[in-house]
Amino acid sequence: MPIINGSNPDGTSGASIFQYNYNVAFVPGYNGLLVRAQNSSTAGPYSVKPSHIAYAQLEGEWWSDLENIQVDPILEQSVVIEPYSIETNYGTEDPRIALDESTGIYYLLYSAVQNFTTGPPKVVSKLSLAASMTPEIKSSWKFYGDIFPQISWSKSGALLIIPGETSYLFWGDR
Repeated sequence: MPIINGSNPDGTSGASIFQYNYNVAFVPGYNGLLVRAQNSSTAGPYSVKPSHIAYAQLEGEWWSDLENIQVDPILEQSVVIEPYSIETNYGTEDPRIALDESTGIYYLLYSAVQNFTTGPPKVVSKLSLAASMTPEIKSSWKFYGDIFPQISWSKSGALLIIPGETSYLFWGDR
């Protein structure tokens, strides 16, 4: 059974208010996860609502029993990043987080997804950056926007922060 699910096999409520599309990133120093989650809409099975990024605390000494990892339930108040502008009207997803241990700042790369509602249907993803010293608190995030504004599609980036040395951005989905 997945560690995060919207419903249990018997149909009862699961560990999340969101129905599907889970993608997680471990938050160093917090024993928690940033989780991309999404709901469907009533328009049909392939029609979705915007995705969100929520914080989920891992329960207990999870590292000692990797077969039975448990997380706190993901509720509306667990959401730390949600669509916040026209550039994210289709969602915030694909969290990848890195901690700069020298400053205590967590840097989050995520996909800001926009659905253009005028003209021909078009969805665009932009690799974006946010930062926080307390990643589990929604109001603590500062948003810097897309990293490559001159590129029409960017996604899937990760940071490697090496204290006192050169840090690296890995990116490649275009």
